[in-house]
Amino acid sequence: EADKLLVSQIDTGDKVRQIVSGISPNVKPEDMVGKKVIVVTNLKPAVIRKVSSEGMILVAEEGKNIEVVSIQHLPKGSIVR
Repeated sequence: EADKLLVSQIDTGDKVRQIVSGISPNVKPEDMVGKKVIVVTNLKPAVIRKVSSEGMILVAEEGKNIEVVSIQHLPKGSIVR
């Protein structure tokens, strides 16, 4: 279970947040570098496997395929409605 976790440092415009997500089997850490992703930030911080997490990364899923939703043309901190 722990090998499925990815710890990311994500700049959300107001600050850099540490986010723990279970996307590791489908997403390589190097594929996340420089990618603008949608992050849910209005959650209470959680501790996952002794690591603090300050949000959730939005992904699309079909069966066993998981892909991070990316928004390359919007500035950091843009509001998603």
